[in-house]
Amino acid sequence: MATLKEEFLLRYSEARVIQLTNPDLRAPQAIDTVRLDSAVADANGDFETMVQAAYAEDDSQHIRVGVLLVESILMEYGSATGSAAQAIRAKATDEAAKLRVVTGRGRPAVQTTAILSPYGSFPDMLPSPRLGEDRSGGA
Repeated sequence: MATLKEEFLLRYSEARVIQLTNPDLRAPQAIDTVRLDSAVADANGDFETMVQAAYAEDDSQHIRVGVLLVESILMEYGSATGSAAQAIRAKATDEAAKLRVVTGRGRPAVQTTAILSPYGSFPDMLPSPRLGEDRSGGA
């Protein structure tokens, strides 16, 4: 199993990761691992808040959402407020919302306080204490 950081690095080219982790440099040469680690930590926190479940390294749906969150956070770190950054964040948020519906605490749960009884609404259907007794109140 790969960590979220490893999954992110597998999916993006080194040049793209260098660009995302060094937004203020004109010609960056290496990945800023401190910034990447911070983005991964923030993405884990956002994931748990948005999905209401812990990130699982072996769940492909979790990986997909987690990687999108890392990218969107790195874009935010670089002050990227353009439509591309907003689109990535919106996609991550949408995917997280979908995942929340199908995971543990996000699932809709049936909750009721009703006490169901087949006789509650139909008292005339209750069995008579004695055969032949008229329960309708008539003579």
